[in-house]
Formats: sequence, C-alpha cells, structure tokens
Amino acid sequence: MSSNPMTTDSKHVHMEIDPADNNTDDPSPSRRCNYCRTNPKKSCYCYSLNLRAQTLVDTSLSSLTIPYNLDVVISGGGFLSYYYLGVSTILNSLESLNKTKLHRFSGASAGAQAPFKNVVLGNELHIQSSLSYALIFSSYSNKFDNMLNAAITADFHWRTLAEYLEDLCTPEILEALTKKVYVSITLLFPWSNKLISIYTSKEQAQKAFLATGSMFINYEGNLAIDGGATDCAPRFKDGKRSQLIVELLNSELPMRNVVSFKGLAEVLKAVEMGQDDFVEFLKGGEKKNAFMFVDERESWGTFTC
Repeated sequence: MSSNPMTTDSKHVHMEIDPADNNTDDPSPSRRCNYCRTNPKKSCYCYSLNLRAQTLVDTSLSSLTIPYNLDVVISGGGFLSYYYLGVSTILNSLESLNKTKLHRFSGASAGAQAPFKNVVLGNELHIQSSLSYALIFSSYSNKFDNMLNAAITADFHWRTLAEYLEDLCTPEILEALTKKVYVSITLLFPWSNKLISIYTSKEQAQKAFLATGSMFINYEGNLAIDGGATDCAPRFKDGKRSQLIVELLNSELPMRNVVSFKGLAEVLKAVEMGQDDFVEFLKGGEKKNAFMFVDERESWGTFTC
C-alpha cells in the first residue's frame, strides 16, 4: 500500500498517487471509484484494495476452488468486520469473472452490517465509508480505550448510520435487500432469535438494521437486542446450496480489534489479511479456522459464534 499523504473530504478517503503512476495506462479504469474518475490525479484506497484483490485472484485463479452457487454467512465480531471487508473484495472479484455467484448473505451484528451496507450503498461507497471510520479511531482513541466506552461509542454511531441508510432505502433498494440479506436479531420476550429477510418499508428496514447490532430496539412491538446474543452466525437451513461460513472471531487478528483499531494503517492491514487468508483458503493451503464451506441442511447443531 502506498505511503503517500492521505487527505479526506466528507465522503472519501484518498491519497496522492505515486508520481510514476500514469492513469492513462490503468489496465482497468472501470474499477476506479467515481471519485477517481473525476479526479484523475488522485487514487483512493477503495480502488487500491479492489485492484489488490483482482491481482490476487488473477495470479492464483487456476488454483482457486469455490462453489459456483454460494450463500455467505458472516458471524458477529465487532470491528473484526474489517477482515470480512477483505474477503468480500475477493468474492466480488471472483463473481465478476463468473467463477461464483453470490445468492444470499446472512449475519448478525457487524456480520449483518457488511452485506446490508453493500446493497444500500454499493460496493465502492461501502468500502469508502468503512475505511473512513478508521479516522475516528485515530482522532478519538479515548472513546475506544475500554470495552464500555467502545460499546457506547459504537452504539451511537450504529444508530446514526441506521438513520443515514434509512434515507437511502428506496423501493428498489428494499426489493434488492429482500431475500438477499438476512439479519439476525434477538427478541427479549420470549427470549428467541428472529431472522429477517423481508423489507417492506424504509422504517422497518432501519429497525431491522438497528436491532441486529444495537440494544433495546422496538422491532414491530417486540423489544430486541443484538442478534449475536442468540445466533451469532445464522446459517441457512433450507438446503438450497453450499454456503461459506466466515467466523470473524476465528481470524488471527488481536481480540482488541473487536472494539478498536489504532488507525487507518492497522485497518488496512486487517483488510489485506482478510484478502490473503481467503485466497490461501481457496487454494487449499494452510488451514484457516475463519472459513469453511458447508452444504446447507435442515437442522444444525448447537449455537456457535
């Protein structure tokens, strides 16, 4: 990753490109984000990470094994979701090459946030907004210095994000979310898990998003909390196709990254680790406990996360 100076504006995290870089020779200009297309002297981390993923896939394609029809399940794990951000760039690259087709996503808490945001915002803005949050880590480190502070801060930001996403949930977005993104929430009375996949209004979609990663949300008359409390990795049970399970807590990232990162450099390292580990897993190399392919079936074992 380039060490050139980073600058920010209200929507993007970007950096000066290397002086030797020549955009006219860019082999894949369509992979640039909209910001880079209109500012050819800038190159953003969104583009860099997508290009890195494409390069990893291109150089290893003949040795990668992945089911063509696939569902994806992402566990909860707080800010370890940056690891999955790297995984998602590899999945997107493989899908763009018609090597796999991603049908559905299921998750709890941060594991639900990733696919939900990706549908609402689109891939490029999803990556940009996720990386932009790294600036909060470095600017307000005291807000993440212990579990309690981190939980309070993250909950506030989760609620703010939910309001922002609600405004973007047009009827077309709601249709795209429905039966595509499955969100796990925990109902308090009676104590049970509910998996939401139907989105009928932007208000209902916002409540579902809130409930999977926040505390004490009124969801359709029921008091709900973080879905990870009852099903942290909500697997599909209808036997339709193979699924990839991503267990964020089984990544090799430090457990302190559940609640915080030191800044953008550490966040980028986590994203790139997700890319590298997933490619290694698909190559059948060193065993990675964060990933497994399973065939869907009617019943599953006890609760896991």
